[in-house]
Amino acid sequence: MGSDHSLAQQQAQSAGRLKLIAAEVYQVTVIPGGERFDCESGEYILNAAHAANILISYSCRSGQCGSCMGRLHSGEVVYPKGQPDALDAEHRAAGYALFCSATAVSDLTIELLQPEFPA
Repeated sequence: MGSDHSLAQQQAQSAGRLKLIAAEVYQVTVIPGGERFDCESGEYILNAAHAANILISYSCRSGQCGSCMGRLHSGEVVYPKGQPDALDAEHRAAGYALFCSATAVSDLTIELLQPEFPA
């Protein structure tokens, strides 16, 4: 009986470790359009969107250029590598995010902005 109890403890501990390793998956809704895609915790929003065939413009992929900037209408993001240079305090306060550098920590509703090209 002792070995059955020991085996059950090992299985429970293994299950606990697997639960800790499993990533949360958040749903991202894009406006306008209403497209939706999944984004795992720790995954950059830009990468998750592209994997779902949703185009978000980008250039540098490091938060330096601002090409991937969009507006966060609901939810919360974090920047694992720190605040990106191209996102100043004014844009942050207005609800903008850089999708190449941001990861979701909740379900999101985001607005994709059209890139502006010089005339």
